[in-house]
Amino acid sequence: MTNGELQPHETADDKPTRKGRIKLGLQRTLSTEKFQSVVIHYELDEEIEWTTPSEREKKVMNWETILTREFKQVHDRVLSELDLSHKKAYFVDHLEKDTRPEPGQGLDGLDDLDSLDSVN
Repeated sequence: MTNGELQPHETADDKPTRKGRIKLGLQRTLSTEKFQSVVIHYELDEEIEWTTPSEREKKVMNWETILTREFKQVHDRVLSELDLSHKKAYFVDHLEKDTRPEPGQGLDGLDDLDSLDSVN
């Protein structure tokens, strides 16, 4: 066998077909009542064939569009079937009370933890 028989020479018109696997998913957590939430998860797992990177990219984008459209349908149906609606959940006065330390500042009492490394 010659090398040409083992690895066929590629021409512009005759490119090898390659296979790939696309696994995409979307997940959304919705607060429906106080202390209650629903997680809606939708996933696609498909195999594609492609010959050029641009063809592969186009097929991936098409599957992303399909995933988004189908997720919206599932999302709306779940809320409708369960007779739920999405409620935005925020802490009371969430914009006025930010108790996080400024970047670069240590937390009180934690700066002395290095002294615990030595045993007396």
